[in-house]
Amino acid sequence: MNKVKYLFIHCSDTKISHYITGEDIKRWHTLPEPQGRGWSKVGYNYFIRTDGTLDTLISFDDNGIVEWNEIANGVKSFNDKSYHICYAGGQSYSGNPLDTRTGPQVTTMSKLIKEIIAKFPDIIIVGHYQAYNTTKTCPNFDVPSYLRSIGVPEKNIKDGKVF
Repeated sequence: MNKVKYLFIHCSDTKISHYITGEDIKRWHTLPEPQGRGWSKVGYNYFIRTDGTLDTLISFDDNGIVEWNEIANGVKSFNDKSYHICYAGGQSYSGNPLDTRTGPQVTTMSKLIKEIIAKFPDIIIVGHYQAYNTTKTCPNFDVPSYLRSIGVPEKNIKDGKVF
């Protein structure tokens, strides 16, 4: 068990027109191949639907320790010290990476991030693309710029890669 250090932001890498829920994500991640990825756990703690509805996929308590039952499989090598938020979308109609967040998703995400910072004042918030071990573009927007735009303190923002 480790102290929570990071909050990773993700996208579901689905097209703008594709409506999905947290239950869909759970199935995609945990069903055996070829229907799913065959993971033991879902990849995110929270999922934000296009209408802004927040689905809790793996809850966590307020003690600041990432316990076994709180781990989500969001970013390899970081899961035992991180929590994960995912929004539905991330692709254009043609399948290219794109910030597709709706107004309700931005509102829910901003509120959730601020609530998490209030619980864990030293947490560092980053995009999945900022992990040293990935070439992904997820969540397909500039996370540090977004965080600054909603008033997140600089101590909670990381520019560049996390190791």
